[in-house]
Amino acid sequence: MIVKVLRWLDANLEKVILCVFLAVISIIMFVTIILRNVMAYSIAWGDELARFLFIWTAAIGVSFATKNNSHLKMDILPVMVPKIAKPLEILGDIALAILAVVLARSSIPFLKIISRTRQISGGMKLPMKYVYVSFTIGFSLTFFRLLQKYIMQIVRLVRKTPKPEAK
Repeated sequence: MIVKVLRWLDANLEKVILCVFLAVISIIMFVTIILRNVMAYSIAWGDELARFLFIWTAAIGVSFATKNNSHLKMDILPVMVPKIAKPLEILGDIALAILAVVLARSSIPFLKIISRTRQISGGMKLPMKYVYVSFTIGFSLTFFRLLQKYIMQIVRLVRKTPKPEAK
């Protein structure tokens, strides 16, 4: 049972979070625009919640792109010289892993300051630490997904099993 749940989370965690957040952003923005233009009424927290969810979407989106190996990248060299494609991919992943660790670690002291000063948002009165923790979680998850990618490749090499087909 636990293994099934963990496998489902591994396959769907970022996808579900991103879909829910994007749906909520769309609904909030639609309602806010209708209220503003039709009823001349504005909900103060609507734009703020959409903005905060967008920040979370960006942070989780980095992890999702890492998991699916779908980051934006320049591919002219690997296309022109296929022999260097794999080393360039590994080099890019190492650079992304270093960036993810640096950004996740550097966000922690900032998060502590935000928590200590108890900053809150203007419209929703939401503690800002809940917005800024998105960077820590997003980049930590990105590093985890990179680590997972290479652990799975090593396991496949040891077991001599083929790489699964892309979905």
